[in-house]
Amino acid sequence: RLNPDDPWKAFRPGEYHGNNACGSCHTEEMGSWLTQFHSVAWPTLVKRGDHEKAECVSCHVTGAGQPGGWAPPADPHGGLLTDVGCEACHGPGGPHDGEPTAAETTCAGCHDEKHSIAFSYEKGLPLID
Repeated sequence: RLNPDDPWKAFRPGEYHGNNACGSCHTEEMGSWLTQFHSVAWPTLVKRGDHEKAECVSCHVTGAGQPGGWAPPADPHGGLLTDVGCEACHGPGGPHDGEPTAAETTCAGCHDEKHSIAFSYEKGLPLID
């Protein structure tokens, strides 16, 4: 939870906050994210019936298998860390916690030859920036 007197206290290393925390300051970025496929990654998976396959889920949520990351929600249609959110690419707490994550490394973790034919970081990044 953000403290208006010292908002940086909220960003402890390794702690996920979800898109709403990021979007409260980064409004333009949040608006852009809402227009991208990453913002509907979870419903896409549910629609295909693959939302119980761990190998699929890990790329359609934020922080799966990480401490404090996504865990199966009681409601399979939502949750704080569903979809490929801010922290999926930038790491828990984003770069505010002092431990930035290289987005290129994160992209390659899901966008591989098996799942994203002809994916190119150089071509893909401008589409999400």
